[in-house]
Amino acid sequence: MMDFQRKLTSLGLIVFAVTFFLPVGFYNSPLGRFRWSLDAVFLSESPGESMAYIGICLAIAYPYVWALTSGAIFFFNRSPGSWAIRSQFLCHILGGIPMISLGLTLILLKAEFPSASVQWIAVLAPVILWGGLLAIALSMPVRSRFPAMVALVLIIFTPIQFVLYHQVSLDGGAGWGFFLGGAGALIGLIGSFVLIFRP
Repeated sequence: MMDFQRKLTSLGLIVFAVTFFLPVGFYNSPLGRFRWSLDAVFLSESPGESMAYIGICLAIAYPYVWALTSGAIFFFNRSPGSWAIRSQFLCHILGGIPMISLGLTLILLKAEFPSASVQWIAVLAPVILWGGLLAIALSMPVRSRFPAMVALVLIIFTPIQFVLYHQVSLDGGAGWGFFLGGAGALIGLIGSFVLIFRP
């Protein structure tokens, strides 16, 4: 039974990761936004602007890379060890640093968009997440650490997917890719919680 729950958790995370490409060809899909930002890197008028768009590219891709990595670990390992825990820190450090850099840049430039609250969230959210991951690594039993770390991250990523679905749909776009991503993330979240408290 536990093996089934582990595979189901893996499936949810992989579904979330695959929605990076969905809907295919849609300009507001994660891939569409990533391509737009990547093009902007080469069209920027200054090195600082190019670096900002590189940060946006990394921030867009990182949740999906993390989901694919975590899903693969769940699928292939019955009891993820210390290297799996390190993979969580590595993914979120590599994803969080560009977000913090971008947020600080916007704050220092006194940019009007996005709002100041969003800029500060970009700066503080990765630091808070790192603190939560460290607390889990130091306080929880070894067998529960990896699913607890995954669950913590999915508590953040799952509602974001549904918010993006709502916003894209309001704009008249095809938001079903974000809805599917949210559904996959929700399955991963439920499965992670089950695995945390497994006997």
